[in-house]
Amino acid sequence: MDFNNWFEEQCKQKAYFREIVRFLKAWRDYMKSEKGVELPCGFILTILAANHYTENDVTRFDVIMKDTLVSMQDELSKEGHFKCKRPVSPNEDLFEHYSDTKRNTFLSRLKSFREDAERAVNSKNQKEGCEKWQKYFGDRFSCATAKDVDEDAQQKEFSGSIKKNSQYAGY
Repeated sequence: MDFNNWFEEQCKQKAYFREIVRFLKAWRDYMKSEKGVELPCGFILTILAANHYTENDVTRFDVIMKDTLVSMQDELSKEGHFKCKRPVSPNEDLFEHYSDTKRNTFLSRLKSFREDAERAVNSKNQKEGCEKWQKYFGDRFSCATAKDVDEDAQQKEFSGSIKKNSQYAGY
């Protein structure tokens, strides 16, 4: 099986996998262009997304994204677990030649992204939640329609949410 077939199979098995990959690649692009931070290539982020994809609430991209980031950061941060095996032949570890500096930079950025994703999902204020996501996707992630009011804890279903109509869902 080649990588393209593997990818298509992942998309069939995981309802929002393609969108999560697009969000991760958008994060990478924004960090590189706006912050000058080099993150793993899209190929590696795609594999990591497949390995850590967590679909607990199929109607909310923000929850799926947050849960995927939590799983990814938890696993990669464990001693001896900073690995990314190519899912098709030759199955090598794509992180094998990462320097300590490069590894630590990625883990640090991933941790920050995870923490802000958790804050965004848990925010009772749409605008504040949206601004957490915008920190990782830039102005292309618009918060123009996000309400700057606190919602009742029972009704926070849209606080800081990534919506399907976001330009990154089709990125």
